Amino acid sequence: MRFALLFCLFASGVIHADTLRVTVDGMGCRTRQLAVQRLWAALPEVESVTIIPRKPEDPANQRVFLLETNDPGLDQNKLIAALGRRAKHYQILTLERSPGKR
Repeated sequence: MRFALLFCLFASGVIHADTLRVTVDGMGCRTRQLAVQRLWAALPEVESVTIIPRKPEDPANQRVFLLETNDPGLDQNKLIAALGRRAKHYQILTLERSPGKR
């Protein structure tokens, strides 16, 4: 029931998710990228996680993740906590919030 209500509100334009653009270092192989995507997608505040493909001029070990969230409190500390022991290998370089319409 709650899911249907949230879906209707989202579809009608009442609720829009913020987009977090997170640049992470240490993401050389696809397996690492998928692990981070899975960990962040499991957060209750996160609706979706997209990995942006690397362009030829981008550093080889850095990847950009786009996270859709309805929680304005989602910050770098929560993302680091979700990484757990992997946080020492995967450094968050930047986090930019692009607010949606509320």
